[in-house]
Amino acid sequence: MSRAQELLFEREADVLGWSLVARLIFLGVVGVLILLHIAHVLPPGTVAQSPADAWWTLAVVVVASGLVGWLLRLIRSRSHVRGAGYAAASIDLTVLALLPTLWWHTIPGLESAPAMMLKGEIFSIAVVLIVINSLALYPAYPLLMAGGSMVIIGVLAAVTLASPNVELITTYMAHFSSTAINPGILFIRFLVLILSGGFLAAAAHAARKTIQEAVALEVSNLELKELQTEMALEGRMAALNSLVAGVAHELNTPLGAVRSSLDTRDVCIERLLPPASADDPKSTRLRAVLDQSGAAARQGLGRIGKILTSLRDFAHLDQADVQRADLRQAVDTVLSLIEPAAMGDVEIERDYQEIPEIECRPRELNQVFLTILTNAFEAMRGEGRLHVGVARVDGELRLTFTDSGPGISAEEQPHLFEVSFAAKGNRIGMGLGLPTSRRIVERHGGRLWVESPPGQGASFTVALPIEAAQAA
Repeated sequence: MSRAQELLFEREADVLGWSLVARLIFLGVVGVLILLHIAHVLPPGTVAQSPADAWWTLAVVVVASGLVGWLLRLIRSRSHVRGAGYAAASIDLTVLALLPTLWWHTIPGLESAPAMMLKGEIFSIAVVLIVINSLALYPAYPLLMAGGSMVIIGVLAAVTLASPNVELITTYMAHFSSTAINPGILFIRFLVLILSGGFLAAAAHAARKTIQEAVALEVSNLELKELQTEMALEGRMAALNSLVAGVAHELNTPLGAVRSSLDTRDVCIERLLPPASADDPKSTRLRAVLDQSGAAARQGLGRIGKILTSLRDFAHLDQADVQRADLRQAVDTVLSLIEPAAMGDVEIERDYQEIPEIECRPRELNQVFLTILTNAFEAMRGEGRLHVGVARVDGELRLTFTDSGPGISAEEQPHLFEVSFAAKGNRIGMGLGLPTSRRIVERHGGRLWVESPPGQGASFTVALPIEAAQAA
């Protein structure tokens, strides 16, 4: 299913859900009126003719409400949406067909004159249900309701005319005060059902077409944003590669000179200063100071060399874009590059299980890990605990980054992976970190999501397939 189809499916499911809510409201109003009749608050004839009529109608309302509620639950779970729509229309028609049958057998004296059903009750309910079905924005629903209503009313008319006790009434006023059928009103009602069903079906079709066009425009905007995000990512990675290559080249020469100078210094110290002895405490102290300064200098050189190695590993210079990599090592590399000041006193817990190497773009995944870890340290503000877990779960690798920060509100979570703008001092910054990260993970055939219970920090999970990873 394409992204446009997915979005259209979401819109249709939402609107169909609202039409089901409208049914529940309608059934609820009828149920309340029936209960008022049973409690003798409303007089007979308002919504029911007899106690048996009221109880049977209430039973139909309760059963229909249960079925509509079940369909609404299906819609909200996004399963069998189109089938739920047809089922809802079918339930409407079933209720419409049951009501005259129940009334016929429960209202005293009605057995010989079922034409009362055609005086407005069934017709009015049919028109309301046609309107409700049109809310789903699928033209087949109001058409099905209109056609089914005409069949039901036609059957009732045929039964009435076949009764030997029916006297045909031709005037409109007599129709409203008797139990017989007026052909003119029957024709007008059929015409209203045809026109209302056709008009509402056309309106639903036009609304659906408008939604399709809006969805297509929304998809175009999303694709444009993704393209901009990808271009920004490629630009950032290209700049990073150039920076790392330049830094490595520029530092290698002076680092070599410093190492050579330290070696020369050590040789000179050995020749000019005697070994430490109790007879010459001044020379001993001087030699100790020189040894300590030399050790500190070599330790600094080692630190610089380690940073350069981490930068090379992060950017994967002189290596193919797609290669097999151990993601545990990638996470450790990224952690080694984060400034100690940003980490503060945060305690880092590593829970690494044995995992296989996967084919991926390590350079891009390093960017994902850097974004997630940087956000985690910023959220904790120098204190707390960060748990990094790497495990194999159901044929995929899952990397989980859980911080003890304040967490992410439920209102912010749906928009967390959208491109956004925020004020940063005197300039406006574009929030590309997490949207870009999700795009990278999806390019690898994986998933990126966040879980943040109230007040319990945030947990970002990167799930990547082990076999046939889509790194291209």
